[in-house]
Amino acid sequence: VELYYRTQTVTYGKENSLIAAETRYYINTANIAQIIEAYIGGPSKDHLRSPFPSGLEVKNLTVNSTSAEIIFSYQLAELSGIDLTIAGACLQKTIIALTGVKEVTISAENTLLNSQEKITIKDNGLILLDNEIVSLEDMVEEVEETFEFKV
Repeated sequence: VELYYRTQTVTYGKENSLIAAETRYYINTANIAQIIEAYIGGPSKDHLRSPFPSGLEVKNLTVNSTSAEIIFSYQLAELSGIDLTIAGACLQKTIIALTGVKEVTISAENTLLNSQEKITIKDNGLILLDNEIVSLEDMVEEVEETFEFKV
């Protein structure tokens, strides 16, 4: 199973410069909750680090053929901005690799994430650039603003 983590050192212009995979072998990949619990515990490779806050727990996990929804403990709300985006991207890539779903929704138990109840990340919903992470919607808005035509 490919588990995605944040790299210890960010490099620019190279593959795996911000997020990289660690391969782990599981006899039973059907127990997704157990794999995710082990995953948020952090990587075993020195060049990777966990994007998640310490003490984070999975409170509920629901997976169907097209989506996964994970409710985490309140510690997830400790992340914001780029740190939350990177954690979401790592989790999304890991869940999609593990289950084949098309979108992942995350939330924190009894608290908001960046003023939102839930955050949904769709397959290929993030574009990882060399120096920043930009959602497709933000890129479309930026392009639309750049190319405003008046008749």
